[in-house]
This record gives sequence, C-alpha cells and structure tokens, in this order.
Amino acid sequence: MNLFISLLWNAPQLFWYQVFVVVFSVCLHEYAHARTALFFGDDTAQQTGHLTLNPFRQMGIISLLMLIFCGIAWGAVPVDPEKLRNYHKRAGLWVSFAGPCVNLILFLLGLLMFSGLCVIAARQGDVQEFSVVAENILLLTFLFAKINALLLILNLLPISGFDGGNIMQELLSEKQKTKFSSE
Repeated sequence: MNLFISLLWNAPQLFWYQVFVVVFSVCLHEYAHARTALFFGDDTAQQTGHLTLNPFRQMGIISLLMLIFCGIAWGAVPVDPEKLRNYHKRAGLWVSFAGPCVNLILFLLGLLMFSGLCVIAARQGDVQEFSVVAENILLLTFLFAKINALLLILNLLPISGFDGGNIMQELLSEKQKTKFSSE
C-alpha cells in the first residue's frame, strides 16, 4: 500500500511542503468560519478556543496524524446555529461560505504567484541558471494553488458535514430541509 507518508522518504521536500500548505490552509479556513460566526453573534468558537490558527485546536491530533500518514485532513469549528439565527436570518450561510472563500482567495494568490514566477523563469532563458531556491518557491506556489483549489471544490460538495451541505441546507425551504437531512 502506497501511503502518503512514503513521500517523506522518497520526496521529503514535497512531503513537508504539502503538509505545510494543508495545515496552513485548513487552519485559515476554519479561522474564517470562527471569525464570521463571532461577527454574527456566535461566540461558541471563541469560548472553546477555536478563534486561533493553532493546528492542534483547529484540526486536532487525529486529523494531523491522518494528514501525515494518509494525506487526509480536516478541521472543525463549533457553531451554534441558534445564536446565529438570533442575529441574522442568513448568518449560517455566511459562516458556511467563509471557509471556502478563504480557499478561493488562497488559490488565486497561489495561482498569481505561480504565474508570475513562470514568467520570470521564461524570461530567465537558460533553465540551468534558474536557482534551486526559485524552483522550490515555484513548487511551493504550485502546491499552494493546487491544494487550495482541491479544498475549495471538496468543501463546496453538497454533502452533509461539508460546507456545501451546510450551504445547501441554508438555501432550502423548511420542508426541503427536513427531507434533505433525513436522507
């Protein structure tokens, strides 16, 4: 079985770049949920210590271990829908969109940096002269864009437990919500 951790021996730099990008992106994604919930009156994330970028708080040790061994990770921020509804009718929708919006912004930033570096590399002419540092930055920006695009798409899937499922439930009528949640 080819586990993600095998990259640690076969391509250690690639392994650590991916771990760094996933941890950073998931933590920022979850922080956006927590900050948006707080803006709309739900202090649950703040009270439970989730208003942070700390990966042990945002992702947890199990998620971090799964990332290292299998390349799969997740995060979770507690949100109290009742506190949100008391503040604004569509607050839950905004909270659900906050994380994927961060991944979209990070994807666009990564894509912009990667594209800019590709232009610089093309102007450099001789690939042999392209420095190892520049190659590493090029790889990191590519991974940054790619991983955030994957996180964005994955989180927008209309599946219960994902942001897309929460967004779908927020957009459905009460009758439709009952049917959606029972399936």
